[in-house]
Amino acid sequence: MERKGNRKGTAAWDDDGHDDLAAVISSRAASCPLSPAPALPLVLVLSLHLSGVCGVMDRLVVQTSSGPVRGRSVTVQGREVHVYTGIPYAKPPVEDLRFRKPVPAEPWHGVLDATRLSATCVQER
Repeated sequence: MERKGNRKGTAAWDDDGHDDLAAVISSRAASCPLSPAPALPLVLVLSLHLSGVCGVMDRLVVQTSSGPVRGRSVTVQGREVHVYTGIPYAKPPVEDLRFRKPVPAEPWHGVLDATRLSATCVQER
């Protein structure tokens, strides 16, 4: 992979058009370590990257009547599917709720992690 230098002779891009971020960072830091101006392109690139990552995470969070729920993305037969598992629909049937109709679950605060299955009931076969 041959690097092409910019006017200061530092490597910034390879033949495929990909930036060599380490070279850009080191050249900027060496040329002006206290000035914020050379860091602006790096800050912009990192901001755009992180906003893209957050955008992917945000699209997996949906609002339900009980509160926000985070799911996960899986591929099924070549298509992306969002999966939400382990969401409580009722209070646990313990004590005075045992053998009664389900009572709706209480709303939660914060984002519920619905990326894994919840515990299963122990039953005899």
